Amino acid sequence: MAQTASDIEGKVEEGKKDELSARQKQELKNPNRKPFTAVIGAMQVEVDLFKLKVHPKRDTVIMGVTFTVGKMRTRDVVVVKSGIGKVNSAMTAALLLEHFNPSEVIFTGIAGGIDPLLLPGDIVVGDRAAQHDFGQLTTEGITVWQTFDYDETSNPLYFPCDSLLIAKTQEAGEKARIKFIRTYDAKRKPTVNTGTIVTGDVFVASTQFKNRLEKEFKAKAVEMEGGAVAQICYQQGVPFVVIRSISDTADENAAKLYKKFLKVASFNAAHLVSELIFLLEKEDKKKMNKEK
Repeated sequence: MAQTASDIEGKVEEGKKDELSARQKQELKNPNRKPFTAVIGAMQVEVDLFKLKVHPKRDTVIMGVTFTVGKMRTRDVVVVKSGIGKVNSAMTAALLLEHFNPSEVIFTGIAGGIDPLLLPGDIVVGDRAAQHDFGQLTTEGITVWQTFDYDETSNPLYFPCDSLLIAKTQEAGEKARIKFIRTYDAKRKPTVNTGTIVTGDVFVASTQFKNRLEKEFKAKAVEMEGGAVAQICYQQGVPFVVIRSISDTADENAAKLYKKFLKVASFNAAHLVSELIFLLEKEDKKKMNKEK
């Protein structure tokens, strides 16, 4: 019988109890490190708003990838478009960590909604990220595998997002300038939710597959990059979070809804992340004042 995500999660949960988070390890290693936030989006529409807010800024091109470095208010940031899919996003994340050494990574943009309660424009803050298409395919179905580190040791199935970034994003959701959206017959303010985000190299437009992702992974949203960035950050011990705004419902209407809600969903995700960066900046100032 094919192994499911729940099977793997039960096997690895026991060994995680005393494990330090990436942020805790980072603070122990370098407690006086200056904050430097990286923002990644897969497409131009997902990073344009951030680039407008970076002043002064300079562009650095590495292996064809353009990294925009500067400040958002007083916080040092680097903004980059990765391109679509796991290979592009993993390569961009690796270049980012090697050349810029950020203190945290935020991956943001749009996603397909898996949770049936989510509508276009709603936002999912990932508390963990996983890859739904990594494993062994047989006639019985896919046997989900944990990914592997470069030395062939197993990674966790679910990569845990940073608890501070999650908490601050939830706080940002109460303050961010999120656009009201007319979905179906009503104009509504999008909701901010927390849950599992899954990644694969497919655009999901199938009710059957969507239901499988909800059942096996308890996923709230599905996209094509976040899990790969999560793997790179996890392996290198860098705090990260994946924040996605729903552009479609990942079913047979996905392509049509995606075209309709792409821009507004991207706008809402960007404004939430901008508010998150502002709150991180405030938190750092409080910390500095206490230490004086």
